[in-house]
Amino acid sequence: MMARMWKRRTTLVVATFASFSYVTGMACAGTTNLDSAFTLLQGKGLRAAVEAINAKTNPLLPPAILSNKLCENIKDAEEKRKVQKHRELGLALLQEITSAKTNAASVRFSTVDDMLTIQSWCFREKGYGNLVLAYAAQDTASRLLLRLLADPANDVKEIRSRVSICLRDVPSSDYWTCMLKQENDSVEISTDKEQNSGDYLKLAALIMELNNRKAKELGRNDGGSGGFGGDHEMCYQEYNPAQVGHLVLHTAIQNIALEACLVVREKGKAIPTEQEAFVSVLRQEASSILKKRDRIGGWLTARHVWIIWNEALLDR
Repeated sequence: MMARMWKRRTTLVVATFASFSYVTGMACAGTTNLDSAFTLLQGKGLRAAVEAINAKTNPLLPPAILSNKLCENIKDAEEKRKVQKHRELGLALLQEITSAKTNAASVRFSTVDDMLTIQSWCFREKGYGNLVLAYAAQDTASRLLLRLLADPANDVKEIRSRVSICLRDVPSSDYWTCMLKQENDSVEISTDKEQNSGDYLKLAALIMELNNRKAKELGRNDGGSGGFGGDHEMCYQEYNPAQVGHLVLHTAIQNIALEACLVVREKGKAIPTEQEAFVSVLRQEASSILKKRDRIGGWLTARHVWIIWNEALLDR
């Protein structure tokens, strides 16, 4: 059903992501000590690593995490060892991110905050692995926020502030272009789109072109609307920017569902547990959110949101 939903909107996909400023490293002094980072992750978990990232003195800085493809082609032994260590750290971090999404019996705002910190932290360096990790963290944050929203005891203002961060801290089209160039790869988008559109439209065109390219390689004519298979960890282990683009679109759709449900709560309405009542409330209170087209993910129906809502709650 999700595949059919995706196919209906493929031609409608444009972008909502705002341009975000990226720097190489941080303005303040810091450390990229990998042994320290591993110790924190393996011994004390993600929370300790986040505290090190947020430290006011000597914070943990993100490494540039290259793909397996680029790593394998490095000739210098010492440089290759360093890149491999970066990738090992990234994989350990990705597994912590995945665990936070699938194993959380009780969801806390602090876990969402950790995901948002990781998302922003990874994007401070350009790299294929950084991109995968950051989007995995955003996907987890979005999924956890849906679960928090399901509990009427949770303050909607607390949820709104985190949704705003989740949607704001995303890469520009230039980030993607630099990452692809770093990987000796590129994506061509039409001149008219590049010259006459804002960055959010260029980013959408780039992501859709990645999907179309992979679909052609597989001999498909659906533009990748049904997906190519593979989660964030599979994309991390094997260079596959087209599938990363597909996962980005999937998370964007989840974010639209999150915002629509949040608007219902902000208007003082309860979110029904029965399908027809849920659909009716969404249509009445969040139609303006659902009908937007100028964003990645395009428009959604209330029934699509119902599917996403239940998928999130089933993870609990």
